[in-house]
Amino acid sequence: RVLRSLMTAALENALTDGVGALTGPVARGDVDTLRTHRETLAELEAGGLPPDVRAVWEALARATTDRAETRGTLRADTAARLREVLDGSDDPHDD
Repeated sequence: RVLRSLMTAALENALTDGVGALTGPVARGDVDTLRTHRETLAELEAGGLPPDVRAVWEALARATTDRAETRGTLRADTAARLREVLDGSDDPHDD
């Protein structure tokens, strides 16, 4: 119930604008926020969150990265850095 309006708006935007409706830290190329989200999900997983939640989040983030890069709204180097975060192979000291 709480997410209904957000999900309805997101679906409507996707149906109307397609890939142009991509939003959020991945679509913006926000490496730091993506890293924080991944770390938070790992912490929650350690506290009992089912591991498939993080796996689904990672799959969706990868798909968004691919779509944004293909569309040209995300530079290749930024997409590569996002993928490093998703793979867990990024070095936060490189920022």
